[in-house]
Amino acid sequence: MTDLGNPKRLLGMRITRSNDGILLDQEAYILEQLSKFNMMDCKHADTPEQSGLYLEKNMCATTAEEKQEMQEIPYRELVGALNWIATCTRPDISHAVSSLCRF
Repeated sequence: MTDLGNPKRLLGMRITRSNDGILLDQEAYILEQLSKFNMMDCKHADTPEQSGLYLEKNMCATTAEEKQEMQEIPYRELVGALNWIATCTRPDISHAVSSLCRF
């Protein structure tokens, strides 16, 4: 068995060690997902969820045209990526992601 030292990356997360502790981040994964979903130019938000915004079933696509349009959006894949980010390094977005998972 060979000791390879402290890992720098694990499960796509960067590991940074300091005297204060260990920091995990997913910057590369998040940037990859932003690029994948054509959101590199999206606006930064200080809070993960808009106050007073409630998603409801009646907001879902209802017409055949709207449903067809939604078929072309990789919604489940996007929500899955957000869930992975929330689980690993960004628990602050968990409630917003949970709301998205309902649809």
